[in-house]
Amino acid sequence: NNFYYYNLLIFQTTNGNFYYYDICHTSDYIKQINGINLTDIPNIVNYNLNGVDSILICSTQGMYFWDQTKNTATKVGNAPKIKSMCLHYERLFATVDSDRNEIWFSDDLDPTNWNVSIEEAGFIKFNDDRGVVNKVVSFNDYVYVFREYGISRITAYAQQSEFNVAQLFVSSGKIYGNSVCVCGDKILMLTANGIYAFDGYNTTKINLNIDNLLDNTQNINCQSCYCNGKYYLACNLNFHDDKKVLCENN
Repeated sequence: NNFYYYNLLIFQTTNGNFYYYDICHTSDYIKQINGINLTDIPNIVNYNLNGVDSILICSTQGMYFWDQTKNTATKVGNAPKIKSMCLHYERLFATVDSDRNEIWFSDDLDPTNWNVSIEEAGFIKFNDDRGVVNKVVSFNDYVYVFREYGISRITAYAQQSEFNVAQLFVSSGKIYGNSVCVCGDKILMLTANGIYAFDGYNTTKINLNIDNLLDNTQNINCQSCYCNGKYYLACNLNFHDDKKVLCENN
């Protein structure tokens, strides 16, 4: 049997088009993925859809899936406009642009099926005073929902009739969704009061002596990542000179 191993580099250009390049077979040219053009930066996740390795490309402009055997991405017609997403026990959980108080989840074993029913997809609505939902993360067998002023936990193992929601943490300072990042055995996040570590149950402030640098700052557009044991955070700090810097926490 012939075996062909794909190791693809996929990238989005500034004009919104998507391209891919097979880095294991350099004779191939860079090829465009047809049928998709996005003006914003999407969320992308790998998924084995119907036995075929695929990628799901999701943004507020729509949801697409694509695999290397096709030249064209396919748009999912009934998918919500996704802002943040994670895979958890073969379902896709997502925050949506249409209602910032809802978490949507796809059908079991099919993240392209968003038909709302007790047997397929559905949504969970949050109406308390913890604010809108900004980020959803799969961590330690749970789905954690990071909201403006708190953290909620969804237990979601099997049938949606057995899903359960618990409220874990209330913050006096706004939590910035783009700062939320899984860092090994904990999640780090930036709030208006500083940087916190969350282990799934407890939240602890990390003392970096930078609280005064966060005074009167807005960090809704911050960005974060985790690499080689370090948390990287690009954010606004108040040095009274209107400049932006990069913080690193080891």
